[in-house]
Amino acid sequence: MDTVGERLKYALALRGKTANWLATQLKMTNMAREAAGISPIPWANTVRIYELLGGGEKPTPVEFVEAVASLLTLRPAWLAFSDGPCEADVPGDQWRELYLVDGRLRRFKPPDEPELRAQVRREFEAGFEAAEGFGRVSATVQVVFANYL
Repeated sequence: MDTVGERLKYALALRGKTANWLATQLKMTNMAREAAGISPIPWANTVRIYELLGGGEKPTPVEFVEAVASLLTLRPAWLAFSDGPCEADVPGDQWRELYLVDGRLRRFKPPDEPELRAQVRREFEAGFEAAEGFGRVSATVQVVFANYL
């Protein structure tokens, strides 16, 4: 995913949300900000969101990235630059730290949607091939694959 729009599209699908939902949430956030005397979030409208999702890549305002990341529980650095994992830290045992095939620690939550689950499974399988087979990946990855995917 090379652009903010691609990452946003992925994040909306991951969360089961739509562009209209996001625009509504941003509009409500802007109403609260304006009532408190705080300047509104730029690009907080349906037209700009659809432009971004459609591939329009104007420089994305930082305030917009931060607000969207907060609403979708994402890391702003991931949304803006694809830096690090997409998930924001979530307390509790909702998320489990796993040592994945590529050797980086990340937070992982098994996807609820069958299509996303299949995509994650394919990515794990590609990792197995890179590690020269299932038996050569870490035991944690084997357990995750067997139990969650």
